Amino acid sequence: MRFHYDLMGAGTIVRKMKAEAGTYYVGAGVVCGDTDGTDIGLVQPATGKYKNFVGMCNQALVASGTLAAATTEDLEVIINPFAVYLVEYDITGTGITPLGFTTLTGTNTCGSGLGHDNLGGGYLYRIVDPGAGELNMIDESSVSTTTQTWVLEDTPTVDPTTVSRIHFIYPVGPYLIDLGDSGRKIDSNDPDTGGGASGTDGLPVTILQNYIQYDGVEMERLVPDKHAEMVNLDNLHVHFYADVCFYPGSWLVE
Repeated sequence: MRFHYDLMGAGTIVRKMKAEAGTYYVGAGVVCGDTDGTDIGLVQPATGKYKNFVGMCNQALVASGTLAAATTEDLEVIINPFAVYLVEYDITGTGITPLGFTTLTGTNTCGSGLGHDNLGGGYLYRIVDPGAGELNMIDESSVSTTTQTWVLEDTPTVDPTTVSRIHFIYPVGPYLIDLGDSGRKIDSNDPDTGGGASGTDGLPVTILQNYIQYDGVEMERLVPDKHAEMVNLDNLHVHFYADVCFYPGSWLVE
């Protein structure tokens, strides 16, 4: 994750904040602590946390102090409430296993009532054969109890199977995300975040734009007329990114 720009045209606003014990990385998100007497008044890594987003670490720190001992340490944090961060999708993760695929329509297991029920305009990317390296646009998706169903916009070159592993590239607009890789990347193989409850299963954000970058091509907007149904991207060291505004979940505006 890195600071990309500010919706109000401001530069980076950096403040020192007290950090809960843990390991912090430059470019990692942090959130407010929420347990009185333990970590309220401190920031903590954003991995697996879904509310009160504070901002992005502006330094690396291994913190060990506690409130009780009055030994907490300062951490430099970018805190702009209207900041837009460029966040990479973590397609190095394991991937979601499809249950099956027939004529544009595939399914995968998800938590009861969760999943990703609004993926229209997003993308499905495969990291394991068959079809590794293929990118397909998603037309729509829905959830029924513990099964998510997604419909592709066009016929894939190679159909996904139960051997495939998939990642979701989320649509532009308001969405729920999970931050992985110690708070530095979007966990694009979380099968439940997008359709979960805001503040409980996912962090509310606005995705303003998606990007793609691969060998021989600088980062550019991800658009269907150019990139949908692309193949062999796994051989081109592909990366996907999103412009993410955390405004809906920022502790400064709640």
